Amino acid sequence: DTLVQAEKTLQQLESALEKDELKQQMDAAAAESVSSAITAIGEVTLDKKGVVEAARAAYESLSDDQKVLVVNASTLTAAEARIKALEKEAADQAEEAKKQQEREAALKAEAKPVEDTIAAIGEVTLESREAIEQARAAYEELSAEAQAKVENLSVLVIAEKELAVLEAEFNSKLEKDELKQQMDAAAAKSVSSAITAIGEVT
Repeated sequence: DTLVQAEKTLQQLESALEKDELKQQMDAAAAESVSSAITAIGEVTLDKKGVVEAARAAYESLSDDQKVLVVNASTLTAAEARIKALEKEAADQAEEAKKQQEREAALKAEAKPVEDTIAAIGEVTLESREAIEQARAAYEELSAEAQAKVENLSVLVIAEKELAVLEAEFNSKLEKDELKQQMDAAAAKSVSSAITAIGEVT
């Protein structure tokens, strides 16, 4: 009976050892599978979020004994932290881009009345001085950033040059007319003096 009992105990021990060895092999295989999934993450970018989440789900499905065997678990934790940092960075960039768009829209809205004032100048004549000066004054009142958004500034600059040419031509003509009048007056006076000098005709 003792021998039979000893054989039975030995069989039980062998069976337990086999079970334990099988469990270890299964645990190792499960851990290796998760380790491979973590390694497959590679360089962490935002489009790897799904891969990281899948690796985390696989890791969490392991038993505590199996988790211990995952040698690169810290790599998974680091990848998750990197994903969070990248998401925050992307959110910050999106917020900054939104603010920049709003700023651009505000500057364009600020510049629009000035553009309209410049467009209203139309064909430049001697009567355009007031309109041109108003447009220039309105432009100068803008901030440097808003001035940069005025898309038809060249129209104003050209109008100012055209007005300067017209006024110069007009002033030149005035001076010529005035000079002619003076010369005419001088000639007339000379003739008048000559007539006066005749005196009484005898």
